[in-house]
Amino acid sequence: MKKTFLLLLSFLFLHACNKEEPVISDLQKILAQQRDGLPSPIQILNLLEQPTDGYVWLKSFTGPANDRPITELGGFISGTWDLNYTGSSLNFGLMTTTMAASGSGKNFSNVIDFNYQFENIYGTSQNVQIGLQANPSQFVLNSNFYIPKHLSLTNYIFQLNQKPNWHSGSPISWVADGNNSHGIGIAVVYDPEKLENKVFQPTHPNRTVNPIHTLDDGQYTFDNADFQGIPAGADVDIYIGRGNYQIAQLGSNGKKVGVYSYSVKLIPVIFGN
Repeated sequence: MKKTFLLLLSFLFLHACNKEEPVISDLQKILAQQRDGLPSPIQILNLLEQPTDGYVWLKSFTGPANDRPITELGGFISGTWDLNYTGSSLNFGLMTTTMAASGSGKNFSNVIDFNYQFENIYGTSQNVQIGLQANPSQFVLNSNFYIPKHLSLTNYIFQLNQKPNWHSGSPISWVADGNNSHGIGIAVVYDPEKLENKVFQPTHPNRTVNPIHTLDDGQYTFDNADFQGIPAGADVDIYIGRGNYQIAQLGSNGKKVGVYSYSVKLIPVIFGN
C-alpha cells in the first residue's frame, strides 16, 4: 500500500493491458469513465484499480489563466446492497450532493463549485460522510480525510499569447504542502497534433509524455531526461498535481469505498535548448 500511495499521481499513458474481457461489469464501465474524465495525463489509475465497491471524490483542475481551480464533487456505489441508497446524501467537508434519481440510482450527482465557496476545505482534514435518506443522521460512511492544498505556483505568471521558454535547468516552484506525504506528480507532454507543433511532425510524429514524481518540498529543477524526445521550439504542456486517497468501510457489512481528492494545474511553455 505504501508503494501504491507513492504512486498516487500516476499517469494516463501507462501501457494498456491487452487481455480480452468478454464481460464488462457496471463497475468497470464507471471506472473507465472516471479514467477518461481525469485530467490528462495526471492520473490515479493504480488506485482506481483497487478492489472497492464504489468511490467518492473531490477534484479540481485549473488552466494557466486562472489560479482558482473549479472543484467538483461526485461519486458512485456499485454492486448489490442491502440498503436503499436512493436519495442518500454525500458530504465531503462542507460540500454536499445527493444520489442521482436517474440511471442506476447509485450514482451521486456531480456538484461543481463555480462560485469558489469551498476553497477553504483544501489543506484541511474534513469528514466524508454518506447519510441515508430514511435516516440522514445515520452515516453509513464516516471517514476523516485530509484534502491536500490546491496547487499554487510561485514562479509562473500567465501572459496571453506569450509562453515562457523552459529547458533543462529550469525550475518550477509551488507552495509546498507539509501534510502531503504522497509527493508531487509532474508530466511534460509534447503533442504533435497541436497546431503549434505541426512543423515538427515529420521528425517527431509521436506523442511524448515524460512523467516525474518528486517530493512536495516546493521546487523541482528539470533535467535533460524530462524533455527527452521533445524537439526544441515545441509547444509543451506541463501538468503538476497532488492528491490523497484512502479506503473506508461502508456500513457494517464489510463493503469498501475509495475516497480521493486531487488538484491539477496546466502550465503551457515552449521547450528551448
